[in-house]
Amino acid sequence: AHRHEYHVECFADHIRRGGKIDPSAIRVVRPGVDVDRFNPALVTGARVGQAAQRVNLPEDAQTVLVPYFTPRHAGGELMVEALTRLGRDDVIGLFLGWSEDRDTERREVDALIANRELQAAIHLAPPPLDRAATLMLADVVVVPTMARPGAAQSILEAQALGRPVIVADEAAARELVLPGISGWTFPPGDASALAELLAVALDLDPLQRDHMAAAAGQNVRTNFDRRVAADFTLGVYRELIQGRPLWAE
Repeated sequence: AHRHEYHVECFADHIRRGGKIDPSAIRVVRPGVDVDRFNPALVTGARVGQAAQRVNLPEDAQTVLVPYFTPRHAGGELMVEALTRLGRDDVIGLFLGWSEDRDTERREVDALIANRELQAAIHLAPPPLDRAATLMLADVVVVPTMARPGAAQSILEAQALGRPVIVADEAAARELVLPGISGWTFPPGDASALAELLAVALDLDPLQRDHMAAAAGQNVRTNFDRRVAADFTLGVYRELIQGRPLWAE
């Protein structure tokens, strides 16, 4: 017996339409997140304060956070352009994942930042020691491209913590975020559309932000708890062990 296991429904649909595999042999195992580790109620103010100190984040700034390494050609240039178009001096762009071995890529992004005179507005920070606390610094989390390691996981972690997310509308984005409810999607590569959504997210009033946080957290707890994903994966293995024939004759 065979099982074909995919982590995104859109790819599984493509395989189904191809007609070469019996649809009954396809299983979609959704990605999972540790909802206890990324529970905002368990992230203390002290931890968040320490995270802010590590990245030199001003106390009164609104924060647009990019949760993973984004070189110039894979989201970095788009983010710099979008923050330029946003044109607000009360906003800090915090780009995570910039470890010491990223010299070449850092020079490229630093040049873009300098060209736009955004040196004070964009911080390139190393991978965080306390990821949950660092994500809690965000007023909005942006995933500028899904074509980067950790993109899907970052979307789920941010939502679990009640952070609104803005995600490039590609690959599995719409399976992970509820557009207009737990976050937004934008056309890939469209800096103007991204800037407009940044303005919307940053201007949410407290009630709107609370409603979005509740919806985001519920989305992850209901659909992307890693314990559920693990149980489902074990179920696939049990099917294989039982040897049920799933290939179409």
